[in-house]
Amino acid sequence: MADVLNVTTPVKAGEDQTRFRSVGVAFPSRPGQNYLFKIRLDANPINGELIVFVPGSADQAARAASPRLPDMAAAPMRVTTPVTGSDNRTRFRPLGMAFPAAPGKNYIFKAYLDAVPVNGELVLFPAETGDDG
Repeated sequence: MADVLNVTTPVKAGEDQTRFRSVGVAFPSRPGQNYLFKIRLDANPINGELIVFVPGSADQAARAASPRLPDMAAAPMRVTTPVTGSDNRTRFRPLGMAFPAAPGKNYIFKAYLDAVPVNGELVLFPAETGDDG
């Protein structure tokens, strides 16, 4: 079972072609943690779009069985970046929203960023009730 997911950004390769450039890795939360995913970016996507895949197999059944994802049902997620203040408290600044893949898609979720983090770190939380994104 994979503990790490591939984080990519779509890049147009031609009129009808899209390639997925690797820009980092994502780690699903473990039981008892209050976030859903942590993402470490090696590069910031210029288009503000991230697509997360299970690494390896192109077989959709293998992707669906691995890894064990946090129980997020079909709910949107808030994308944040951790910021530590002068009081050494960590706060989470909102940067965008992420949405689980529809059934039959070969990726886990897609995130849309309004800004990119300077520190290269994203933390995804469940969207709160009434949050319009």
